[in-house]
Amino acid sequence: MNPTRKVLLGIGGLVLLMIATVPLSWHLQRGALADALVADLEATAARSITRDPPLEAAKHENGFACYSAVIETTPADLAPFELKDPGVLSGLMDAGVVAEPWRTKVTNLEPWAESVRGCGNSERLGYVPSVTPFAPFSDVKAERGTQVLLSLTKMTRLQARILGADAKWEQIAELCAGTLEVALDRSHLGLVGAMIASSVVRQLSPPCGQALGHLGPESRDVWTRRFGSLPSRLISNTELIEIERQAMGLSAFGWLLSEAQSAKLPPHDSFASDDPLSRFAVARLWTRWDRSMRSLGAASKNGSSVRQAASLERDEVFQEWWIPSELSNRPDYERFFARMDDTALLLGLMSELASGGEVTLSPKLVRTASGLEFTDGQGEKVLIP
Repeated sequence: MNPTRKVLLGIGGLVLLMIATVPLSWHLQRGALADALVADLEATAARSITRDPPLEAAKHENGFACYSAVIETTPADLAPFELKDPGVLSGLMDAGVVAEPWRTKVTNLEPWAESVRGCGNSERLGYVPSVTPFAPFSDVKAERGTQVLLSLTKMTRLQARILGADAKWEQIAELCAGTLEVALDRSHLGLVGAMIASSVVRQLSPPCGQALGHLGPESRDVWTRRFGSLPSRLISNTELIEIERQAMGLSAFGWLLSEAQSAKLPPHDSFASDDPLSRFAVARLWTRWDRSMRSLGAASKNGSSVRQAASLERDEVFQEWWIPSELSNRPDYERFFARMDDTALLLGLMSELASGGEVTLSPKLVRTASGLEFTDGQGEKVLIP
C-alpha cells in the first residue's frame, strides 16, 4: 500500500471514529443532565424555606401545608371577588356606600379570609402536592389555590375601602400585612407565583400605604417589624431562575429520562413533540439550554444590562424553525426581573411608611399633591394617597 493511500485511509478512519463518538458523547451528556435534574428536583422537594427573621410563636409549622388545607375548605362561592365578577367589584369599589348585602357577604367570608392569611404566620415553607412549582396546568387544586389568593386580595381591597371611611387604619394594616405575607410566600411557587405575588403587592400598595401613613406613634414599632420583614419573603431573582430551570427542564426534557429516573419525578406538564425529528433535534439542545439558564441565574444578581444579555442568550436557544411552537417562545426574563425589582421597591416603601420616617424618593418615586407616585419600569403609575 502506497504512503498516500495509507494517509487517506488513516484520515478516513479518524473521521469515522469522530462520527461514531458523537452519539456516545450525546448519550453521556444526556445521562449527566438527567441525573442532575433528578437530584435537583429531589433536593427542591425536600427543601425547607425558613423565615428571616424567624417568627415568634408561629401559628403553623408549614405555610404551604396550611394553604393546601385552606384550599380544601374554601367556600365554592367567593363572589364578588372571583374573576367572573370584575364589574361587580369595580362598582363596589367606586360606590360611595357599600350596600348591606355585600357587607354581610364580606362578614360571612371573614373567617375564611383569616384562615388564608393565617398561613403566612408559619415557621417555614415546604412544598406539598398541588402547592409546588411543578404542578401541571391540569391540577385543579393548584389552579384553585391561585384563585384563593386573587379573591383574598380583592376582598382585602374592599375591606380597606370600608374601614378607611371610618379611619380604622390599624385594622387595615393588619389585613394588609396578612394578605401580603401569604402572597409573598407564593412567590416561591415559580414564575407564575412570583408574578401573581407582584400583582398583589401592586394592588394593595395604595390602600395599605395610605393606612400605614396614618398610624399613631404608639404602634409604629409593631408595624415596622411586621412590614419590615416582608421584603425577605419575596423570592430572589436567582432562586426564581433556579426553580424555572428545573420546572422547564422537567417539562421540555423530562421525556428523555429513563424509566427509573421518571419514577422519581413529580407530576408535571410535558412539552415533548410527537414528531421524531423534532424530538431528536430538541434533545440535542438540552446541554446548551441548561448552560444558558445557569448563566442567567448567575447574571440575575447583577444590573439590568448584564441580566438582559443573559436573557437574550437564553431566548436564542429555541429560536430555530424546527423547534415545536410550545417551546419556541421568547420569555424575556429581564422583563420579569424588572417586575421583581419594582415589587421590592414597593415593599421597601411600605416598610418606610410603617416606620413613620422619611420616605426615600427617587426617579421612580416622587411626592405629588395627590400623594406618593410610583412609576414602574413600564411607565405605569401607582398612587399612594
